[in-house]
Amino acid sequence: MVAIDAPENVSAEQVRVNANEEYGQFCELAHILKDLGDAGHINCETTGLDIKVKDKFHQLREMAEREFEDHIFPKLPLCDESSESVCLNDRDSAVTSLRCLQMFYRFGADTFATAVHILDRFLSRIKVKRKYLSCVTAATYFLSAKFHEDSETTPKATELSHLHQLVWKSSDLKRMELIILEKLGWDLWSRTTPLSFLRIIFSILQLLDIPGLVKGLFETVTKLLEICLNHTICAHFRPCTLAVCALRYYIKHYGPASIIINFLLLDVQNICQIADSEMLDCYCAVSKQLLDYDSQVLSSPPSLPVRKKPMFKFGHRSRLSFYENSLPTIQEVCD
Repeated sequence: MVAIDAPENVSAEQVRVNANEEYGQFCELAHILKDLGDAGHINCETTGLDIKVKDKFHQLREMAEREFEDHIFPKLPLCDESSESVCLNDRDSAVTSLRCLQMFYRFGADTFATAVHILDRFLSRIKVKRKYLSCVTAATYFLSAKFHEDSETTPKATELSHLHQLVWKSSDLKRMELIILEKLGWDLWSRTTPLSFLRIIFSILQLLDIPGLVKGLFETVTKLLEICLNHTICAHFRPCTLAVCALRYYIKHYGPASIIINFLLLDVQNICQIADSEMLDCYCAVSKQLLDYDSQVLSSPPSLPVRKKPMFKFGHRSRLSFYENSLPTIQEVCD
């Protein structure tokens, strides 16, 4: 577990007590439904969905088995300003930059999730110096956009350089892109992000046709996942655990439909082999972070998203700074 102090405006102990009570009530309800036998389960055979639902659960089981190999979170120091290497606070700041790029370009949620996955994998393998982190972050988003978006809409290297105020050149970005590809073995694809688990859970919900399911629920929970991935206190958990906790947090006051969804999440927990202690710790972290986010969002300046991309004007001064601000040779130090 990663020990991180909670923000002061919300009591971490109170959040944990409330989360413990909510999780205890859920477990009690689940045991009652389980005691009912077949009456407590959704009968897929009568709805003609037995094969499709079983296939989805089979996919979920395969993803959970693959997750133990794919999930890598960087083992970085909590905060070390004296060191030149990045720490966990720098990692969170980098993901904040990815969220800003995501809000600016309005790409699909998979682009952001993959960019975070690439960033964490790279930071887990390479000791990156803090002065290179801005270029590394932009390169991960650059790669993810190429992977998921159409070639006509992907950002240009020069455009990303100007968005970062020319602290590095487009050639530096392309060089960093190649370094990341080489260090990750040219393998950027991951099927075990929190978003991929959330998507398959929602596909099961749609097949079961649960009454009272609000339109846009998937998009809303996806936004919650993006917030959680922005903070190490949540992001270090397994992707399946984080996806389940984000969904459970949002539907806790969802009415009768939340009972059915929570019971489905209990099956997901068993299939993914998520321990109760891990689920409780993750739910407390998610609740704490989202409550803190809700308390601060109203005081934040509404600067994003930007409706139109800025028009860059190249003058004499910008051309000089573009060619003068070049990153030195990048030296990687493997763990």
